[in-house]
Amino acid sequence: MKRLIVGALKILVFVGGFTFYGLGMYPSVGGGFALFFLSLALLSAWIEIKSTIRK
Repeated sequence: MKRLIVGALKILVFVGGFTFYGLGMYPSVGGGFALFFLSLALLSAWIEIKSTIRK
């Protein structure tokens, strides 16, 4: 369970950093990147959760 929380926090920090960077540099492109990284993060978090549940 602890590994799951750490993984989720890492993903949040990663996505948050990319989103703020993207919005700061290119506001129009930043929105697209934010959505892209958010979906990527959700996908990786889902895979992480599924693999944790299986063990």
